[in-house]
Amino acid sequence: MIWLGDDPTVAKMMGAGVESVKAFCLCCGHLWSAPITFLPSATTLSKVTALMACPACNGRRVEAELVSFAKRRPEH
Repeated sequence: MIWLGDDPTVAKMMGAGVESVKAFCLCCGHLWSAPITFLPSATTLSKVTALMACPACNGRRVEAELVSFAKRRPEH
């Protein structure tokens, strides 16, 4: 997991190479990766988490953390 502050925005996360978050359902234990690249840049991680529903049980008690990094092209 990386640290970008208490409640980073999508812009800050993407600037650090994050393309998705790891989400965990507190209702059923389902774990999944949720993309963030389509969200408005000012959306915070807490808002992203609040908008999530588990794809397995539709539960709304979800936790999310930053884990997925973009593959960057080598600069020439």
